[in-house]
Amino acid sequence: NALVTLLHSLPSLEKLDAYHNYIMSAGLSTIGEYLEKPNVLVELDLSYNDICDVKFGDYRDEGITALTKALKTNIRLQHLNLEGNSIMDDGCFILSSAFEEGNNCSIASLNLKGNAIGCIGATRLAKMLENNKSLQSINLSDNEICGINKYGDGVFNISGIQGISKALKSNDTLSAVCLIRNSISDDGFEMLKEAKQSTSTVRSFCGLSEGQRLGN
Repeated sequence: NALVTLLHSLPSLEKLDAYHNYIMSAGLSTIGEYLEKPNVLVELDLSYNDICDVKFGDYRDEGITALTKALKTNIRLQHLNLEGNSIMDDGCFILSSAFEEGNNCSIASLNLKGNAIGCIGATRLAKMLENNKSLQSINLSDNEICGINKYGDGVFNISGIQGISKALKSNDTLSAVCLIRNSISDDGFEMLKEAKQSTSTVRSFCGLSEGQRLGN
């Protein structure tokens, strides 16, 4: 793999912008293998690739599984951008395991914007956030965490917002949360508002203003 060969030739590399490079599941698996080995990479941008092979109509989780495996032991990487990769609920279930107690995941900033994450994936992420001690910022904007996609199709489900609200009340490390454009209802808005009022750590909460609460 040309990218990994390049990475190995740059042992002091701390930041890699690999956005919009047609990286697919197999390519991500190779990057995951690289991240398991000693390196000094602190920031990794993989936004707008196809790491689950969705553009070809055949969802594959080998890449996200390899990345998750690497994150469980990697103690250097702090910023991970997976925006626009359609990891969906299945990818959320896999990725969330990297952030569970007992692992050495050091990610402080996680961008999952625009990944077609539904209420099931959001609920799984919320469960992880209840006990996670590394994440300081998470971006879940432009997803489907209430079951409604960007075209207004789907069945509304508030369970994801309920889970996130509960997690925010117990999480004491998150300082920034973004939920813009998720078709959050009035009830969901009130849940999040209450959660924000009960925590002293979340200073930036995008998605709670009147104009944004319904995804406008």
